[in-house]
Amino acid sequence: MNNKPGDIKREIRRNCSRLTVSGLGMVLFGIWGVIKNSAFFISNRQQFIDELMSEITVEQDQIEWIESASGYSVRTLAGVMFFMIIAIINLIIMFAHLYVGLHARSEGFGRERSWFYLVIVFIMALIYFEGIFDFSGKEASYNKDVEDLVLDFAIDVTTFLTLAETLYASIRRRLLVRQLNMVTASGSGLPEDGEAA
Repeated sequence: MNNKPGDIKREIRRNCSRLTVSGLGMVLFGIWGVIKNSAFFISNRQQFIDELMSEITVEQDQIEWIESASGYSVRTLAGVMFFMIIAIINLIIMFAHLYVGLHARSEGFGRERSWFYLVIVFIMALIYFEGIFDFSGKEASYNKDVEDLVLDFAIDVTTFLTLAETLYASIRRRLLVRQLNMVTASGSGLPEDGEAA
């Protein structure tokens, strides 16, 4: 391991650049995720609503009471519930990607961040990793085109790699900062490039 302060600083800057780029990538992937999920759910809304209706286990007289009390059919209410679920899912997706992306960029610009956001990065990476291998059957059941499946797969793989890059660059930067502080404090580092020994 090189103990030259100049080399350590260069490596820190390199990892900071990785964090700013991967952070921006996570924000963009979050926007893409919201667009993709909205299009997917809306294009298959009838199938989802049918599945939701099949889960409703109430008696006919209760259905009639619900419809008379609300003024809407149970299917219409199921549709409203369906769109509320979509909105909640999209909010969670957007918040998670924004949280990770903005924290990564902030750390890349030199601000210290807690380890908690790296826990979120790790959990998201596990989710994407699991989703990559559980991809074909789940997505194909909704009659998606092969081109769409390939595109979704490629983006999920890229998102996973971006999360892995964020995790690596953040941990590496923190270790290098600690090493630089130790070298500077002990005075045991070698002179930086261009300085006399």
